[in-house]
Amino acid sequence: MASKGTSLWRMAGVSYLQYVNKSAGVLRAALKEPVKSTVEARSNVEFAGFKWANGERGERVDIDSIKKIAEAFKTASEKETQDESCLYVP
Repeated sequence: MASKGTSLWRMAGVSYLQYVNKSAGVLRAALKEPVKSTVEARSNVEFAGFKWANGERGERVDIDSIKKIAEAFKTASEKETQDESCLYVP
């Protein structure tokens, strides 16, 4: 049994984030329709970025993947050193 004050997810050797993700997946799989489709629709994540220049927020740019956002930040940081503009992702 777990010693007093020790979390079960720590004893299982997973991080808290892994534990929460697995728990959420089990819960989503156990749901029945129509709740299942409603929860599935809410689980989609969208990323958007904004180019800032001269203190003004520019146009919204939708980002399709984490890899693209990493490239956008890298490009923005390189340009920032050149023209002092930056990319902000809320």
